Amino acid sequence: MLEMLLILVIISLCLVINIHLFNNSNLNNYYYKEIELLKSELIKAKQLAIIKRSNTFIIFNNNKLETINENNYHHLEFKVIQFQKNKELYFNRNGNINQGQTINFKYNYQIHKVIFYLGKGWFYIE
Repeated sequence: MLEMLLILVIISLCLVINIHLFNNSNLNNYYYKEIELLKSELIKAKQLAIIKRSNTFIIFNNNKLETINENNYHHLEFKVIQFQKNKELYFNRNGNINQGQTINFKYNYQIHKVIFYLGKGWFYIE
């Protein structure tokens, strides 16, 4: 009876550990999906500025990203990513960014960065 109880305890510990690892992998999947979504939204904002030949503003606000161009307004809410400060920048009509800057966001108690470079609207996420 004691051996059976010991085996049940060991099996339950293994299950608890696996459930915890599974939950963390789901968070990582959300993170990677949201990073790809952030990249695509920034590329879309740049292309919108070039096509419409007018400035496209991007506003980072907590877990939201807003894109504004003339009559177009797009709002996107993230589940995992939290931007640390409210920041605004824009792509001009040639697709160039108005200023080089770094926007920090928080995920899983770690700080990550979106780095914008002047010229041609380049950005990098690390």
